[in-house]
Amino acid sequence: MWWAPLVPLGFFADRGSRWRWLAMPGVVILTALTSSVGKLAIRRPRPGSTYRVVPWGRLSPAGFPSTHSACAFAIAGWLRASRYGRWLHGLAVLIGCSRVRCRAHHSVDVAAGAILGYGIAWQIDKTWSRLRADPTLRPAAPALPPPVAPREERGGRSHPQVRRVAHRGGVGEADRPHSLRRHRLAQRPDRHRNPLAVAAAEQLLEVGDAELS
Repeated sequence: MWWAPLVPLGFFADRGSRWRWLAMPGVVILTALTSSVGKLAIRRPRPGSTYRVVPWGRLSPAGFPSTHSACAFAIAGWLRASRYGRWLHGLAVLIGCSRVRCRAHHSVDVAAGAILGYGIAWQIDKTWSRLRADPTLRPAAPALPPPVAPREERGGRSHPQVRRVAHRGGVGEADRPHSLRRHRLAQRPDRHRNPLAVAAAEQLLEVGDAELS
């Protein structure tokens, strides 16, 4: 549990990698369990042990791989992109050297633990990145509202510029025959009519019809 004080320190000091500092205990626990399984399976004794082969089920005399080195390099690999990534790598190297110096492990045990811890951290990081990039795991986008029909189809009045464009063939209001314009003028409601404007429009239409004839 030497790594436990690093979690609150990194959480408050490194704001850009807070979620990684919070997830660090899970990475360490997974690495420690994997290293312990390796020790029980390989059963290589520590330096100075009286065992030639560690008996089944005995974890403390087993030394391959080094759990301290595996956890230290797992932390360094998991937080390699954080603000203190270089310091964590240096700390992991110091821990590995100290385990060899105090004759708790062979140098091969430390090297195997370093490879194991860094590999577990890399695999967890790769899996997490793949899950974040998976579109099926993202929240569904909100549904778009249904299209709104034009106001003319709903019985209302449209914009004057919209009314000037004919819906048949794209013919403009100014290009329509005089009789059609007179028909539309007669179909307008009374409340929208201006008597003076209607009279002037009818005179202009009559002049136009006379010129056409």
